[in-house]
Amino acid sequence: MLTIKTILSVLAIVLIFISYSFYIKDILKGKTKPHVFTWGLWSLIISILFLLQLSAGAGTGAFPTLFVSLLCLTVFILSLIKEEDKNIKPIDVVFLIMTLLTIPIWLLTKSPTISTILLIIVYSFAGEGTIRKSWVDPYSETLSLWSINAFRGLLSILALSKLNFITLAFPVAVFLGALGISSILIFRRNILKLKKK
Repeated sequence: MLTIKTILSVLAIVLIFISYSFYIKDILKGKTKPHVFTWGLWSLIISILFLLQLSAGAGTGAFPTLFVSLLCLTVFILSLIKEEDKNIKPIDVVFLIMTLLTIPIWLLTKSPTISTILLIIVYSFAGEGTIRKSWVDPYSETLSLWSINAFRGLLSILALSKLNFITLAFPVAVFLGALGISSILIFRRNILKLKKK
């Protein structure tokens, strides 16, 4: 028998595939230009967060996180292939090192809470490249990915079998991050339209 949590999890997964299909289509057309380090870091961080969610009893509510990690990896590979200007800054390398350091911290401390805190911090900072790029060129991102992902973040929260810091941290970060990037894209596009008048 399907529970409401399973239905919400499936709905969140469907929204993940819909939003990323628009994004990947725009990458292939050359319309969207993903920031390579953001997506590489996110694929690694989200994979670890998926494992942490499973260990904390997220149940089927963790599966949206798994699918996001696989799609982030797909976007990362496409950005390596399609983007000539990788736009890598020294701060991006710092975030890569911080991400890699969270893995031994998790293994050594055996503290999923500390690891989750570190990963969410690095996840947030890893988005800096995309935020920077979106501010300068708001048309280099697909707005539908971010707006759908904000809603999907809420569904992912509702789909969780157990609500605790480890299971909630990532869906809340997705919701806030996607809402923030959506807002930047809308704001900057409106500013550019006004400048053209």
